[in-house]
Amino acid sequence: MCEDCETGRLPLYGEMVWVKLGHYRWWPGIILHPCEIPDNIMAVKHSQGEFVVRFFGQYDHYWVNRGRVFPFQEGDTGKISSQKSKIDEAFTKAMEHAHKACEILKTAPPNEEELAEIQSSYLPPHYVKLKVNKPCSTAALKRTDDEESSLTSCECDPRDVAPCSVYSHCLNRMLLTECGPTCRAGERCQNRSFEKRVYPKMAPYRTPHRGWGLRTLEEIKQGQFVIEYVGELIDIEEFKRRMKRQHHVRDENYYYLTLDKDRMIDAGPKGNVARFMNHSCEPNCETQKWTVLGDVRVGLFALYDIPANTELTFNYNLECAGIDKKRCMCGAKRCSGYIGAKPKQEEAQPKKSMNINPKTGKRTYNKKRKPAEESPSANKPKVPKPRKERTKPKELTEIEKDLLIIKNATNGLMSSDSECSGRLSSLDREEKTAKEGQKALKRKRVSFSTEEIVLHNGDVEAPSVKKMKLDEEVGD
Repeated sequence: MCEDCETGRLPLYGEMVWVKLGHYRWWPGIILHPCEIPDNIMAVKHSQGEFVVRFFGQYDHYWVNRGRVFPFQEGDTGKISSQKSKIDEAFTKAMEHAHKACEILKTAPPNEEELAEIQSSYLPPHYVKLKVNKPCSTAALKRTDDEESSLTSCECDPRDVAPCSVYSHCLNRMLLTECGPTCRAGERCQNRSFEKRVYPKMAPYRTPHRGWGLRTLEEIKQGQFVIEYVGELIDIEEFKRRMKRQHHVRDENYYYLTLDKDRMIDAGPKGNVARFMNHSCEPNCETQKWTVLGDVRVGLFALYDIPANTELTFNYNLECAGIDKKRCMCGAKRCSGYIGAKPKQEEAQPKKSMNINPKTGKRTYNKKRKPAEESPSANKPKVPKPRKERTKPKELTEIEKDLLIIKNATNGLMSSDSECSGRLSSLDREEKTAKEGQKALKRKRVSFSTEEIVLHNGDVEAPSVKKMKLDEEVGD
């Protein structure tokens, strides 16, 4: 049994189908509207519930019932035998005509006037209208607080223009609790929308691609109460039983809403017009759980200002049972593709790096600096600087070594023995001179392996200059 037969779907006028007659093969055809049926075919005897099908290729007509047809889908191909015969040629021709007709029906622009007339002729599906939730079992009668006296009275001034309104500082409204009959504002209290059923004007209508929807007939302000979600109150066991039955009959229209851990709201068989609100990944309404006279109830509130003749939507947050997901048709920019999945995130901006100052303890954010634009000269190749060539130090010659030895020897010589007079004084002078010579030698550092002679204080003299100085000292 096909899915259409299980769900009870009936063939439609103008729909392409496969038709089976007698021992002939399945043949493509199209269902004709009564105004398109020729007179001679209309005069043929037929039973109630039968309709006329025109076959492609031969353009013959026949009265059939729904048991002899099933929908023709794009890409269908029939079975053609290897033996060429007249019936195969006719079937090939019929398939060509069927594919051309399928393309024409697919690309043909819809007639807006005709579509509006058809949609206006449709009536919403039947349901039992309810004003408040109706418990279906003893478990669904559970309340959070049945005592009306325990309700908290707000401190709003009853002399205000709109006491307990959206823009007031009503304590009960902040706690998502509706004021009771004991409110000091009395009948002027603006926080009793659930109890008084203060709804804006709205009406169900037929949408182009998503079945039935609900639209507002007047402007709605941000934060305004739109409507209460009303239906049958059922427990978890009844919810599972109903879900199992819907899966069995392949009914994919769900109206369940969680009230608390033990109760569910089912607006399918019974409810109000809130049951027609469709899902959207970018909704204009949201659900809120309020406490009304000690019991929990669900209401829909506007997220922003909604103009008149706008469809009302909210996010279902559907939990899928199994691996099958219901495709989302909301058409929003951030549509997730499936009902219940998270909407797509906008393009993430680069995050600022955060640093904490250890002294002050304050957080500082470092913005990423854009790279500076390089000047044209920066693109030119850098010319390497010429390096100074280091000459290898030359070794001292034998004569230079001898001169250095003579100089060191002359600084330590004593006076001649012929100078007897003043020997003691000369010895003292020579000792003093020797000590000074030793100190001078300590201050000088001679490098025999280098060309330059480096002094202790950092001065540098060329070997040739030093050689002349040593020669002068020897000559003296």
